Amino acid sequence: MRTARPWQFGVCFVACAFLFNHAAIALAVGLLAWLVYQVGFRRDRRVLALLISSTLSLAAFEWVGRAILKKSVGRTFNTDVDHRLKPNPAEGINSDNIRSRFEAGDFSDDTFNIILLGDSFVFGLYLDEAETVPAHLEHLYRERKASPPVRVLNFGWPSSSPGPCYRLLVDIGAKYKPDLVIDCLDLTDFFNDFESLSKRRYWNFSPTVHLFRSIGLETAMVDLRDAWRPRTWFGGGHLQGLPVPNNWQFVANQPLAHSLPYMRETEENLRRINDYCRDVLHVPFVTVMIPRNFQYSDRECPDDPNRVYYTPLGPYVREPERWFRELRSRVSFPCESLLAWFEESPVFPKCLPKDPHWSSGGCAVAAEGIARFLDAQGLIAPSPGPTTAPGAP
Repeated sequence: MRTARPWQFGVCFVACAFLFNHAAIALAVGLLAWLVYQVGFRRDRRVLALLISSTLSLAAFEWVGRAILKKSVGRTFNTDVDHRLKPNPAEGINSDNIRSRFEAGDFSDDTFNIILLGDSFVFGLYLDEAETVPAHLEHLYRERKASPPVRVLNFGWPSSSPGPCYRLLVDIGAKYKPDLVIDCLDLTDFFNDFESLSKRRYWNFSPTVHLFRSIGLETAMVDLRDAWRPRTWFGGGHLQGLPVPNNWQFVANQPLAHSLPYMRETEENLRRINDYCRDVLHVPFVTVMIPRNFQYSDRECPDDPNRVYYTPLGPYVREPERWFRELRSRVSFPCESLLAWFEESPVFPKCLPKDPHWSSGGCAVAAEGIARFLDAQGLIAPSPGPTTAPGAP
């Protein structure tokens, strides 16, 4: 009989691990068990030395990496919890940290000024200023020859949400003499609002996780993070008595009942924005929910590296719509979802090839959907003829 060798068992273990969906968990368990056995039972000093040196190396990498990430992020963003953009006239960011070629003093009461709040979809990540939703919306009303002329201010920035948007509006909103405030609600806003309660600074994330994402091992990292129990044993991963959601698009990946506890902060922030608009700015406020590509199409953005986080047209993609319909009955400000509008639009693609953010065409679809809603609410004079789905003949 041939003598089995330990390395042969290891090969079989690894091969069998890849027969299952969560191979990373099986491999991690096997490695951890081997380390415990070598150190705890065999008292192998070489393995112990390797374990200690690896731990120290990882700690050093985390410490140095976080400093590098903070410096890198700090070139563009403030590194506090709101992470507003830094003024950069060359990149079109004015002295108030918003994407505008104009300063507050350039806006007057002679125009109808709309503030558009939101995240990177409103900001127009990867797009020129003229291709963004605010620019398309302003151009649309310019073509209508609206009177008074409409100007649209881009108050969006990457990874923002209603909480940071509310604080930005309070700080600088009145300077721009708004006549209307619109918040564009994105699926990730619930995660970002809930997480911001921890006051975690924008740059403070693991460079090890960042490295694994860069080399295409993000799915493995998600599996390990979700399965690692010790992170919750001593209060880690919890906030205000609730576990922090692992997936930033969790509201479209599970039954609504499971998501509701994490959605309260966003609803409260929307109410705060409305109260401030009503009581201080004395202007109307509306909320528009913008859809993600996987909610209305299974063809958009097929090479999205974050596709592991969602299922196109999956069983729960309309759960946010259910919440939004219920929200409409609870609040005093108008609410509108653009999901049906995006479904009806023949424009394709609406997203960038390898990123779920909108292309210029997708921004135009969103702008026309917002305009249709504003017309229906009587907030701006309606267009002469009926508004059809964008791109329709």
